[in-house]
Amino acid sequence: MLKSRSQGGKEITYIAWFSVNMILDKYAPGWSWEISRLETTTERIFIVGRLSIPTTDGVVSRDATGTEQLDTKFSDPSSKAESMAFRRASARFGLGLHLYQ
Repeated sequence: MLKSRSQGGKEITYIAWFSVNMILDKYAPGWSWEISRLETTTERIFIVGRLSIPTTDGVVSRDATGTEQLDTKFSDPSSKAESMAFRRASARFGLGLHLYQ
């Protein structure tokens, strides 16, 4: 499930958003994702998203941000920013957190 890419001269290991989605489906059924804020400047898009997971104690949520340059030539900047926010919110629950070390 791990992928890697070069960024800033370093090799970065990450979990793709669709893999995070599959893990949440298996281990946290009933989870939900929503974009709570979206802002743009002339150069970047900023997204704040909230991941919520139902537990026996109630619904627990974690928020996270994602950003991307608007002049991206190879993909949709809003999708990349949302993917970043989703993966970061998942990491706040511990999913793939070890990859940030």
